Amino acid sequence: MQQLFPARDQDCALEALRRLAPQAAILFTRGADGMSLISPDGTLEQAALPAQVTDTIGCGDASIGGLIASLLKHPARTMAEHLRFAAATAACTAGHAGAYAPDETMVNAKLALPSAA
Repeated sequence: MQQLFPARDQDCALEALRRLAPQAAILFTRGADGMSLISPDGTLEQAALPAQVTDTIGCGDASIGGLIASLLKHPARTMAEHLRFAAATAACTAGHAGAYAPDETMVNAKLALPSAA
């Protein structure tokens, strides 16, 4: 966030971004500290899921891709479920060197693990 607004702290940067697009949903990832989905309806938090971390390259991109895929393929899910799918996608990506896009089967297997509950 601070790359977009380098002169502002994180909260001010998020506020500035919300003013630019008040109806947008913003996925804010924080690596091992989880992610937030900020929308006009409020903010949802999702903890990072356990991962055997090999490389974090592409985890942010994978999480937004997972969120979009979940929204498109499973419209009946709650936003919290979509966000959890995004976190599982990022966790799967972290287990591979370089940018890696896990498939839905791999993400669902991650979600089925007891440690993902």
